[in-house]
Amino acid sequence: MRTSPKKDIAPFRIMPIDPRAPRGTDRSIVGYAELAAFSDRNGQPELPRSRKSARAKDSPKPPIKSQSKPRTRLLTLPEQIAEQLAQDIVSQTLAPGQRLKELELSDQFGASRAPIREALRLLELRGLVQIEARRGVSVTQLSAAEVDDLYEIRASLLGLAARRVALTHDENFLNAARSILQRLKQYASVPLYGKYFEATYEMSNLIGRAAGSPRLFSLIASFSEQVARYTRLSLQGPDRRKQSLQNWQHLIKAFEESDPETAEQVQKDLVFGSRDKVREIVAQQLRSSNKSTV
Repeated sequence: MRTSPKKDIAPFRIMPIDPRAPRGTDRSIVGYAELAAFSDRNGQPELPRSRKSARAKDSPKPPIKSQSKPRTRLLTLPEQIAEQLAQDIVSQTLAPGQRLKELELSDQFGASRAPIREALRLLELRGLVQIEARRGVSVTQLSAAEVDDLYEIRASLLGLAARRVALTHDENFLNAARSILQRLKQYASVPLYGKYFEATYEMSNLIGRAAGSPRLFSLIASFSEQVARYTRLSLQGPDRRKQSLQNWQHLIKAFEESDPETAEQVQKDLVFGSRDKVREIVAQQLRSSNKSTV
């Protein structure tokens, strides 16, 4: 059995999506076996042997269930390679438009070309790379129209999730959201914009999960991953992070007050704020690309 890729795993983790899971389910969550075990002594006082025997005759023993440990599905080698490459794409270690060569990746990960090809196909399904006949594989580079499309769909999905969450007034969710909000405040005014982005990504996933629809969360996770590297870049400036933080504070307040209309609108404002900044970034990247080809 092959070992994990040699390259160190970056701190930022993208939630893996199992392509083999049925559509309409939360494909990023693995199932867990329930733990249950019973015995004739469980919760029962010790009895004299004679009375114990009589009880055993008169009343059937409760069914004995086997005890099992929680099990998680281990990632295959192609999935491990795909996850590391996905993190490199989000962190801009692999830039938009950059070519990915099978032979170089094979040397980098110490794997044969077969798992490399499978990893690249997984990334293509996730919208992170494009595979073209006779041209090879490259990191996807969004156009201005694609940016608008992806962010508008993402705004609708997260807006719906925020509306649903506001109607639940779940204290466990609110406590988790407040905890993430404290981290957002911590990173908003320091140069660690990557840390700020990670917290926003975690908050979005928290809202998606709390909406109570595995199908909705799966869609949110898919679109989040496709725009993650651009959203991360959009949060570089401290002024942009300050504006973002204010919106997150308003959103948490809407959740606390069970105000679905405000929650939906503020969530959309957060997404559209990222979109407007990403438009500028993509336009700048396209200008730089055109200059380099002249």
